[in-house]
Amino acid sequence: MLYALLNRLIRYAVNHGVPPERILSRARACGILPYLYAGIRQNHILCSEMGLPEALLNRQISAFRIEQTARLGLWYYSLGEIVRAIGEEHIVLKGAPLGQVLMSDALWRGTSDIDIWVPYDQREHVQKCCQSLGYEVGAEPHLWATNQMILKHKRLVPVEIHWALAPQPWISPSFEEAFARSRMIDSARGQAVRILGDADLYLNLLVHAHQHYFSLKTLCDLAIAQEKLDKPEALLAACHLRKLDRFVVDLFGALLSEGGGAKSYLAHLWFDSLLSDTRRGTMVFAEGDARYAAPGVALRAISMCLLDGTAISADAALQVIFCGPHSVGRICHAPYRALRRVCGPVIGIE
Repeated sequence: MLYALLNRLIRYAVNHGVPPERILSRARACGILPYLYAGIRQNHILCSEMGLPEALLNRQISAFRIEQTARLGLWYYSLGEIVRAIGEEHIVLKGAPLGQVLMSDALWRGTSDIDIWVPYDQREHVQKCCQSLGYEVGAEPHLWATNQMILKHKRLVPVEIHWALAPQPWISPSFEEAFARSRMIDSARGQAVRILGDADLYLNLLVHAHQHYFSLKTLCDLAIAQEKLDKPEALLAACHLRKLDRFVVDLFGALLSEGGGAKSYLAHLWFDSLLSDTRRGTMVFAEGDARYAAPGVALRAISMCLLDGTAISADAALQVIFCGPHSVGRICHAPYRALRRVCGPVIGIE
């Protein structure tokens, strides 16, 4: 499914006059260049499709392998330093281990930050442990609207400390529940890493894609997860995510089909241009363009209709508007949370 999706996006870009160098540049900007190179290496994506000589692409892939190997070495070294500082009670989210799970080799999935999930009451302790290694807070988080904070280092890989799997308004398992289902894997370097169990991993990828407006990298992650991971039906139901999961399944069906209909037309209209449109496809919606801030909030609120249940989805949409990480949320989050505590039990939300 992954390579069928990438081939379609490449054909669209080529047919609309996008030069091959620009396609590769967009793939890098969207974080999917390793996926694209893996497809070329395995002959799922043909060099002729992109209009670049095979010898040139092979040289670029060789250079990428060297660069990515060095990047992964620093990633795992940084993780080892962090784990030794914070102790055993943590789960590593995404990153290099996810590449290992999805692609059987971390080389073929892009990774940047180290995402560490810790118990809520340990977040400040973990922050201090990281700061003892020389990490500094990159930006003060909007605590009322987020589940994580980023710390940066002059030499080591940035780390994001998570104290929930997903921020509100998404509903997700507690750390204790996920820790009980977590598992250990060995990296290619022999380093044991605790990661999410398959059920929580699928849920995490699904919510992560929703959080990032189905950016291209999250879409590719989900394309592989659809084939490699079993659907955790009970967990999706408990977190009110069944409708969102059905939407993703229908979305891939629409994108990979040539049939007509409104659903297929809209899917292609939104996604086909992701390797040619500089305003979309990256992890941050319309990154760096303030004109899209308000439309982005509106789109996020509307997308909450994909959660199960009328009361749940309506409450989620209102939380996006009144409790989000923006100027309105800064002012309105406390009154809305107070109102929600009073009215929530009446309308069926916690």
